[in-house]
Amino acid sequence: DKGFGYDPIFRPDGYQRSFGEMAAEEKHGWRPGMKDALSHRARAFKAFWSDLCGEDA
Repeated sequence: DKGFGYDPIFRPDGYQRSFGEMAAEEKHGWRPGMKDALSHRARAFKAFWSDLCGEDA
């Protein structure tokens, strides 16, 4: 599996692998304690969750 759509051709700054080569957890970073998410949707969800529940996602 090489990810979705253009994932195989885009590589985030500072990374040696493309989005298509990364595991979903590495791209989305949604688990507690993980570093900041690369995905804009994951970052938006974390902000939403924090505002809604008053706690970190």
